Amino acid sequence: MTMRSAWRYTRFRASVVAGHLRRMRPTLLGSWTGGDPNSGGNRWAVYAHYSRQGRVFDYVLHALKALCDEGYRIIFVTNSSNFDSAQIAAVAPWCAKILKRRNIGYDFGAYKEGILNIDDYSTIESLILMNDSVYGPLFPLGDTLDRMSSEKADIWGFTDSWEHAYHVQSYFYCFNRRILASPHFHKFWRGIPLINYKRAVIERLEIELTQFFLDRGYHLTAAFPYNALVDRFMSLLASEQPDEMAETELESKERLRTHFATGSRVNSTHYFWEILINEFRYPFIKGELLSQNPSAVYGVHRWYNTISKQTEYDPDLIVEHLKHSQRPRLFGIVPHT
Repeated sequence: MTMRSAWRYTRFRASVVAGHLRRMRPTLLGSWTGGDPNSGGNRWAVYAHYSRQGRVFDYVLHALKALCDEGYRIIFVTNSSNFDSAQIAAVAPWCAKILKRRNIGYDFGAYKEGILNIDDYSTIESLILMNDSVYGPLFPLGDTLDRMSSEKADIWGFTDSWEHAYHVQSYFYCFNRRILASPHFHKFWRGIPLINYKRAVIERLEIELTQFFLDRGYHLTAAFPYNALVDRFMSLLASEQPDEMAETELESKERLRTHFATGSRVNSTHYFWEILINEFRYPFIKGELLSQNPSAVYGVHRWYNTISKQTEYDPDLIVEHLKHSQRPRLFGIVPHT
């Protein structure tokens, strides 16, 4: 084990231990009642929010309205301790409850807070967990919700990943009735540590959630499975004419082809963002892809025009948020033709 690997392992283990200790401390800073437009309904959603400015941007309000339009009662959970009365008033019309908590545990900490604030699970038909790391819905959320209702999955998400180990990606989960009524659901959420190290959150919570429920016989799936996206990418690549592509784009796609041929895995929400929107009507785009593009995915500069042409979503909602991002990549803000 290298020195760097040893340090990562030590930090990983320490963050998990510290996360278990944090479970013993109160995290809730405030609770408010919202307008609850779907009062009496049997669908719930927990929406996890964080903004260093303590601000609710319009893209978040768009997402809340979309959940309401599908009949969900929303528990809005913010990890922003500077979330003030004006922001509470902004989200209140769409929410049953607004919770403000200490900024620990990332989105899983917020999910847990919301889950523990639902009193009665006996009549709940479905529970959505969603966070503000994605922009959208770019297309009607109901299109996918209706399609997935026939899948009979206990848990589903929009995308899955094979990086590290198989898992449904945590920016959106939908839990259905059978699992919500099970003791396993409550055991998992009550027991999770509040981890403040992102790598450990992915490996110890995001991956663990999928593996925990798979091991207990539950059915998990994704609306846009990884393998289907790889197959479509390879099919499109085979049909494209190399002389019609810029040299940089051709080199990028050939590297990906080799990558897949050797069994390597990628984050589909980054590498396949354009195929997802153009070919599959996938209703989201990742904020990190536009603000940082950590994997240097080619073609992200096309995002503004792609959303403008393919969807009815206002891409300026994204631009407004990106203006407030820390150290954004230039192409993540300026629309390109």
